[in-house]
Amino acid sequence: MKRKEDKDFWRYIKDELNNKKIRLSDEEIAMIQRIRKGKYADVGYVDPNRYQIEINDPDFKFPMNSSMPPKSRFVPSKWERQKVMKLVHAMRMGWIKPQSELDKAAEESQKLWDIWEDDSIPLRQKHLPRQIPAQKDELPMHSESYNPPQEYLFDEEELKEWENADESERRINYVPQKYSALRKIQPYDRLVNDAFERCVELYLCPRLIRKKLRIDAAKLLPKLPDASELKPFPTFEALKYVGHKAKIAGISVDPEGTYLASGDAQGKVIVWHAYTGKIVREYSLDAAVHDLQWNSNRNIQLIGVATEGDNVIFINPCLSPFERSKATDVLLSKYSAASRETEPEEMENEEDEPKKKKAQPKATWHYYSDEDTDYTLKNWRLSVKLAVIPQKLVWHSKGDYFATVASHTQTAKQVLVHCLSKSKSLAILGKFKGVVEAVEFHPTEPSFFVATRTSVLLYNLQKQSLIKKFLSGSKWISSLSIHPKGDNFIVGTYDNKVIWFDRDMGAKPYKSLKYSDKAIKNVQFHRKYPLFASASSDGSVYVFHGMVYDDLLQNALIVPLKLLQGKKVAEEAGIVNCIFHPKQPWIFSIGVDNEIRLWS
Repeated sequence: MKRKEDKDFWRYIKDELNNKKIRLSDEEIAMIQRIRKGKYADVGYVDPNRYQIEINDPDFKFPMNSSMPPKSRFVPSKWERQKVMKLVHAMRMGWIKPQSELDKAAEESQKLWDIWEDDSIPLRQKHLPRQIPAQKDELPMHSESYNPPQEYLFDEEELKEWENADESERRINYVPQKYSALRKIQPYDRLVNDAFERCVELYLCPRLIRKKLRIDAAKLLPKLPDASELKPFPTFEALKYVGHKAKIAGISVDPEGTYLASGDAQGKVIVWHAYTGKIVREYSLDAAVHDLQWNSNRNIQLIGVATEGDNVIFINPCLSPFERSKATDVLLSKYSAASRETEPEEMENEEDEPKKKKAQPKATWHYYSDEDTDYTLKNWRLSVKLAVIPQKLVWHSKGDYFATVASHTQTAKQVLVHCLSKSKSLAILGKFKGVVEAVEFHPTEPSFFVATRTSVLLYNLQKQSLIKKFLSGSKWISSLSIHPKGDNFIVGTYDNKVIWFDRDMGAKPYKSLKYSDKAIKNVQFHRKYPLFASASSDGSVYVFHGMVYDDLLQNALIVPLKLLQGKKVAEEAGIVNCIFHPKQPWIFSIGVDNEIRLWS
């Protein structure tokens, strides 16, 4: 330890006789070195025989030989090796430094320190954790000067207001004062308070180092294909259907895509030619129309209309081809005859079991015959009387089943599934707690989707049991649409979201899209093309490319394509509904202006 502390440690020797340490001078060290080399101790003494050479060989003529000595004669010196190793050890330990380092140390010793240098971040050793600098105190203002300008001083009103105000509401926590000289400044009475507040601020203020990530925003976006490569999809407004004078409640296109049906709040149902916009049929009902849907079976020409008068009315518009219209009347007559045969059997069963309570039917079916000329002339063929007011009507893909939804009740009749061939109605949900917003049939499986305000339930129609529950994470679901393959579905919400679900990915959403500033009123999948659209309350229709692959390992591809801007309105409801054409990449939309638009 002394050797590292004292550079002249090697100069000291111990006198054993006198028991003390002696420091050797440079002359004494030189004398010792001369003695160790075998020389005289005195530097000035010269040996007289030093330069006398005795030659005993008479034949010796030349004292030197020009030839190089062989390598075999060279023997490395042991003592030289030890001395070199000592020098290397001294250089490694830092006892011997090169001249450049010595010059640098001399310059640093003469360096002048900057007393105004920022020492808030002290030097720390590398193995210690990084010190987080404390929050800097605010710089003093002009009012804190000992001789502030006159405009910074308080007058009597400002001083009184400052004294009456609460400490938390004061703009500054001191009263500006003015002194003509520094020597007249009184001692600061809030010195301890300010020091305490500063200590509390440093103690309670959490400090954290946040690393700034320099990431290009463009790299975070997924690489999507160009919209021009995903054609066809609707891009512009091609046609307007003008004829309604009240709010249009629903629209539907026949399976062939030739005719378009629409109904309004005044009970008016109009059948249009989809390609020309010409009115083909027009009907006036006794109650307002809530929804209407064309039968999804191509061989049946039937329109189901859900009205305000707790009825579902079925109309045969008698359009070309007329063979299909006649086949529809024949099929309904068979269903009517079958329903009349089952009525006597039910009456006999009721007489055999008089003790049992008579269950009230879920719905009353009434087929109009040729005698009911008041209705047959209006092309009415069937009326289903419900105990609730239907708000929505949905057909099965085969056209034999349809479902009705009553949103203003929470009884067992809130959702009813009706069979057209058997003329029967069934409440599959039973005593369901909650409000149902939308329902849909699975296109290929005997399954039934029920959308409540916050979740989507999947039921098995054969077993009448719940299969799965999907959580949307939204506050209020407005609409529901099933992909033609049946493994994916989307929901629209009133909190401006379109949520995509994949049945194979669990109960949580696959994608949640929020691109609109207002509520999403309706969502719709195209039956033929990989397209889906949403109708928003801001008067816009958003069209997307939604490709679902057959490979289960590849997720669905969602690409925004086009924003179809309709009439801008300041009300809450802009575009109420939108549906796709069954065969063409066209879309129909209805808004608050009582007009139907065709986008192609």
